[in-house]
Amino acid sequence: MSSFPGKEPRLDQWVSEVTGEQVEELSGIAATQPYSSKGPWVSPTGWDLLIQLAERHRLGRFDLRGNPDDVQNLAAAGIITEKGKLTDEGEFLVSPLRAPRATVSVSAQYGQHLSGLRVQVGGSGALTAAGPSYHSLRERDARASDPGAASEDGELFQLEMVEIEAVPEMLGRWMGLGPAWSLEMQPEQLSAATLEARFADDMTPAPAEADDRFLRMWHEPWAVFTLSMEPGDFRIGLINAGAAGFYNYGGVDAENAGLQTRPSGHLWGTLVAELGQALSQ
Repeated sequence: MSSFPGKEPRLDQWVSEVTGEQVEELSGIAATQPYSSKGPWVSPTGWDLLIQLAERHRLGRFDLRGNPDDVQNLAAAGIITEKGKLTDEGEFLVSPLRAPRATVSVSAQYGQHLSGLRVQVGGSGALTAAGPSYHSLRERDARASDPGAASEDGELFQLEMVEIEAVPEMLGRWMGLGPAWSLEMQPEQLSAATLEARFADDMTPAPAEADDRFLRMWHEPWAVFTLSMEPGDFRIGLINAGAAGFYNYGGVDAENAGLQTRPSGHLWGTLVAELGQALSQ
């Protein structure tokens, strides 16, 4: 039996031409490992009720009467009883809210679509409240371009408890992190106004001095993230530029912004290291 593959991997023609080396196409790998969860979905109001439950163990009369849909949803998920008292599963779920060791927050924008992720790390696990992930936002954007598509009403968050060690992987999947050929480009600085315009409109012209590598990144679909961790002051701006990989963005001064490649391996290492740093404080 031959140990050689029956088919050669597909090459990334653009990167191969630029680098002069034959390199494998990597852009489809992230799509094979998207973020997924089987946890219940809650509204922002439902999340607020969970915060109250972490403090009081049960909901009061006014909460029960004023939020019937959210109460019914939490009860159907087994988090509370019909009378608003936390179940054993609910007590475990909200435990990181009572004594958080670290908090991770991510905001996301993909075209006109917004989302967010919040992670409360406690002593026995991490409670995640996840809005639509990178791949879900891409699908939502594609549906929005269809005149017959149904509109999206409101934003929901999917709850799940994960092991603390699994948080960096969960963050990476949610943001669409995967292998990519990250190439240095020029310029590494541009006007902040131009970058802000590109966030809102993918038809924004690139800087006049942009090289081919910059233009490739510029014309890919962008998902823009702001990631922060507490305790500590870690905060980073990231762009997922599809096949072109990830990029850091941030202000240089009042008028200019930096935009630099962020290799996937470096970003993964940052997620692991910064979460460890936050937990150690």
